[in-house]
Amino acid sequence: MSTPIEFVSTGELLRELKSRFDEMLFVGFQATTPNNDSYTVTAKGSMHGTMGLIMMAQRATEGEHDE
Repeated sequence: MSTPIEFVSTGELLRELKSRFDEMLFVGFQATTPNNDSYTVTAKGSMHGTMGLIMMAQRATEGEHDE
């Protein structure tokens, strides 16, 4: 039986995602306390591939993507 996802560490999840994709970008934010924030950023791939993913994410958030 596999481990439920809520018991898998963020690092393990990100390593698994990196193994599944040729290029990937993950940006996560967590407000750990009212006065403290935490960001997790990881990428895999070329600089141009990562920039392309950033541009695609920007367009998606602006509603310009095809479904």
